[in-house]
Amino acid sequence: MIEISHLNVHFKDNHVLRQLTLHVQQGKSAGILGASGSGKTTLLNVLTGIPMHWEGDIQIAGKNLRDYKRKELARIQQVIFQDPYGALHPRFTIDKSFKEVARAQKIKDYEGAVTRICEKVHLPAEFRFRFPHQLSGGQRQRVIIALALMVKPKITRVALKRVILFQ
Repeated sequence: MIEISHLNVHFKDNHVLRQLTLHVQQGKSAGILGASGSGKTTLLNVLTGIPMHWEGDIQIAGKNLRDYKRKELARIQQVIFQDPYGALHPRFTIDKSFKEVARAQKIKDYEGAVTRICEKVHLPAEFRFRFPHQLSGGQRQRVIIALALMVKPKITRVALKRVILFQ
C-alpha cells in the first residue's frame, strides 16, 4: 500500500529525512517513532501531498505519489491528528463538519453515511447537532476519526505527538 525508497527531504542546509525506506502492506499497520524534530511530521506532509521538495520514490496503492491529483489523494488517505481541540471548526456543528466532508468527497447517501460512521465510533446521533466545545476530548476525537473514516480511505494515518501509525 505504501512503498517509500530512498526518500530525502532538505530544508535549506538541514537534511531532515535521509535515505528513508518504508514498506507497509495493505491491511497492515506500521508505527513511526522518533524524538521531536526527527522528521515524523515531514514524512506525513510528504505522503499527504503537501508541496515541498523531496527526492526518492514513493508509491501509494501502486501509483507514484507525483502522479496523484490532490483530490484523488484525499480520497484514498486520511490523517487523524492527535489534538481533538484544534482539529474541528469551533463555529461549525458536528453535522456541518460531516456535510463539508460529504460535499468535498461527493458522498451521495449523506444521512446513511453519517449514521453508519457514528455507530462505528460509538457516537450518539444527537451529537451531530452540537458544537465542538459541547463535547469532551474523547468525543471530539471520535468525531475526528469518524470524519476521516467517512470517505472509506485505503490509508488512515493517526498522527500522535511522537508516533505516526499507518493502517
